Amino acid sequence: MTALPPEIAAAGFPLPTGYRALLSAGAGALPGWRLLAGEAFLAAYAAANARGAERLLLPFAHRSTDGALACFEALPGPPEAVEVLDPRGHARARARTFAAFLRGELRAVPAEATAADAPALCAPARG
Repeated sequence: MTALPPEIAAAGFPLPTGYRALLSAGAGALPGWRLLAGEAFLAAYAAANARGAERLLLPFAHRSTDGALACFEALPGPPEAVEVLDPRGHARARARTFAAFLRGELRAVPAEATAADAPALCAPARG
């Protein structure tokens, strides 16, 4: 799975280390979220930035239960914050770091989950 489409990556946007590690491990999903790539990324990118905001958002995950998008804010330095948008593009939640976003989302993982469950919880992307 690629991190960003080439035309977006060419802009030099740095990705958080934790997100790059997920991609390197071949993860295509987080519990409740599907990581975006290809056409799905491009559609989400257009939707996240359709409101003409003064900042550029780069979506990286989609939650199918409610249509939410998790986005990094494109900044000159390393990205930190993750913004969660509802399907209309309105901000729903914000985490100060990618790690904080993961901690919040992983709270939904059953307490009985163990390391053996990791392949199912963070399933590889399917072609």
